[in-house]
Amino acid sequence: MFYLMEEFDLLAFASAAGILHRANRTLGYQAYIWRTASNLQETVTASCGTAVLAEMSLISERKALLNGSRPSMVVVCAGDNVDNHSTRGLEAWVRECRHHRVMLAGLGTGTQVLASSGVLSNRSCAVHWQFRPGFSERFMDVDVQTSIYTIDDSIWTCSGSSASLDMMLYLVGQKFGPGVVSQICEHALIERGRGPEEAQRVPFVKGGRLSNPTVVKLIQEMERTAGDPVPMSSLAKFVDRSRRQMERLFQREIGCSPSRYYLLLRLERAKLLLVQSDMPIIEIAVGCGFISASHFSKCFREVNGVTPQALRRSNANENRRLLSESHGTNSKVRAFM
Repeated sequence: MFYLMEEFDLLAFASAAGILHRANRTLGYQAYIWRTASNLQETVTASCGTAVLAEMSLISERKALLNGSRPSMVVVCAGDNVDNHSTRGLEAWVRECRHHRVMLAGLGTGTQVLASSGVLSNRSCAVHWQFRPGFSERFMDVDVQTSIYTIDDSIWTCSGSSASLDMMLYLVGQKFGPGVVSQICEHALIERGRGPEEAQRVPFVKGGRLSNPTVVKLIQEMERTAGDPVPMSSLAKFVDRSRRQMERLFQREIGCSPSRYYLLLRLERAKLLLVQSDMPIIEIAVGCGFISASHFSKCFREVNGVTPQALRRSNANENRRLLSESHGTNSKVRAFM
C-alpha cells in the first residue's frame, strides 16, 4: 500500500509501483497488488504538479489493520516539504502498523515520517544526502547511512527518486530470485539493480564515479563522521592503510589531500544545516568539527565566497520572497474563482 503525502516525489512512487507491475508481468500472475491512500482519500498533488487520486483514506486504512484487508507493507511517499503535511494521526498509524507487524518503507523524505513516529529509534535508515545533516541532528537516535537504501528489521528506507526502483528490485529478488530481477531489468532497459551497500554519490568528483574501492570506502566513512570528525590516522586504520598510502590514493584518484576533502565535506554539511535548521552558528561550527566560530567562518568564506551569517540571511530573504509570491498567487486564484 502506498500512502501519498502532498508534494510527494512522483519519480520515487512511479519507480516503485512500476517495478511491482513489471514483476507481475514477468511472473505471469498478480504476485503484487497495491492501493493508494492519503489523509482524506483526496487527490494528492506531486511536487511536479501531477495529481493522483488516492483510493483510500487514513481512517479506512486504520480500520483495515483490524480486518482481513491489512497490507503486508506500507510505503510512505513524501517530498521536500514533509513537515508541512505530516500529522499526528499519520504517525500514530505508522506505529500501529509496526505493532501489527506490517512491513514499513519510506521513499525519500517518507523516512522522516517513520523517524517522527519513533519506529526508527536505534535502527539504521537511508536519507537523501541533502537532508542527511538536518535529519541526523533532529533524530539523534537513528543511524543514518550514506547508502541508496537500507533494510533494518523489516523497515525499508531509501534516499528517494531512482533509488526506490533499486529497493523494489531488491524486494522482488528476495522473494523470486535473481532470474526474475534480470528479466525485469532487461525489459526496463536497466543495466542492473543496485545493492543496498552502494553509496548515493561520490561528492566533489566529476562524473560521480571512482574505480578505487578503498577511496570510495574512505569517502563513505568521511561522510558518516562529518558531524563528529575523526583523526586522519583513524581513517587510515579503518581501511588498513598507512596515512602515507591514503594520501597517495587521494592525490591520484581525486587530486587533493584527504584532509582537504574531509574539510569540504564538513563545510558542505555546515552549509546544509545553515539553510535547513535554526541551529545557532556556533553549534553548527562545533557540530562540524571546527574549534571556533571564527575559524569556521574563515574556512566557510574561503570555499563558498560568503560568510555563514550572510548565507543564512540570504536564504531567509529568499524564503520570505517565495512565501509572498505564493500568497499572491493564491489571492489571484481566489479572485479568478
